Amino acid sequence: MPYAPINVLEKFAKFSEHWSPKIVAQINDYQFKLVRIQGEFVWHAHADTDEVFFVLDGEMTIHLREGEVVPAFRRDVRRSERCGPEGTLIRHHRGATE
Repeated sequence: MPYAPINVLEKFAKFSEHWSPKIVAQINDYQFKLVRIQGEFVWHAHADTDEVFFVLDGEMTIHLREGEVVPAFRRDVRRSERCGPEGTLIRHHRGATE
């Protein structure tokens, strides 16, 4: 089955909640989620999947307990994301993790 193109700007226009990922595509075991970000998110880690972020608009700072900043994370790394003015991103990871 062919995949249809997705206009992420149109998808972002349909919601305004921050830190509430919306699934826009799933390919094999991988989900692509759109997220509006603003302020600080809670410290957390995903035990079952790695995660990648593509920041589309704005800036995001990621704090690690170890003090380093990297764009992709092993499944067990605890971290807290933070954003000043509102930004948008695409979050990519495997499976049904929220």
